[in-house]
Amino acid sequence: MSRPKRLRLGAHTIPVSWHEGFVGKDCEAAEDGHWGVCHLGKGGLAIAVSLEHFDPPANLLHEAIHAVLETGGARRVFGCIEDEEVVIEAVSHGVVELLRRNPALVTYLVEGEH
Repeated sequence: MSRPKRLRLGAHTIPVSWHEGFVGKDCEAAEDGHWGVCHLGKGGLAIAVSLEHFDPPANLLHEAIHAVLETGGARRVFGCIEDEEVVIEAVSHGVVELLRRNPALVTYLVEGEH
């Protein structure tokens, strides 16, 4: 499956860029940096690929959750970025596992009840 180039979230269309190696805070490739960055004002979501022990789909979901919190005005409920990171890390990996192990859940969430 191809990697998404944008995500739609409410009234927002968020660009997604993919980079070999780490990503810097400016959403560009960097020699040392982050596995992903959510910077809606600068470049949307930037996701690193080709790193050992790394799961790009889980990382995309991780950064997308940051975007959900930011666009929904909920980022302020966290006392600091470290608290937000701990919660999002647990949620993103847990949700990806749920979706991968339960394909019927994906269908139900997307299609709803008919």
